[in-house]
Amino acid sequence: MAGNVLSGDCDVVDPHEIDSLVEQGWMLLDVRTQEEHAAGAITGSVNVPIDSLRDHLDAIGKGPVVVYCEVGQRGHTATALLHELGTEARNLDGGYQTWSAFVRAQRGPTAQPSR
Repeated sequence: MAGNVLSGDCDVVDPHEIDSLVEQGWMLLDVRTQEEHAAGAITGSVNVPIDSLRDHLDAIGKGPVVVYCEVGQRGHTATALLHELGTEARNLDGGYQTWSAFVRAQRGPTAQPSR
């Protein structure tokens, strides 16, 4: 995956960019399972598990979309699929785990990411 980022084959988003992209109208797409999403998710994200992504493309549209999963691998796969289908999409680098760590670092060690 790192090779794909370095070569430019995968466009990633850093956790500090999320708020700005959402303000610009980007959709947040969580491709984790429903159980993972229920345990904690980025506020405002839409949950479409990767295994059912093709069946729910109408809920996503043509983008722009920030895709995320737990650590980035499923997000990378989903982003590549969306690109193939003509949707503008970027993958959250490091997924929900990295975003959660970023939030805790910004808000203090006792802060909990949004659910």
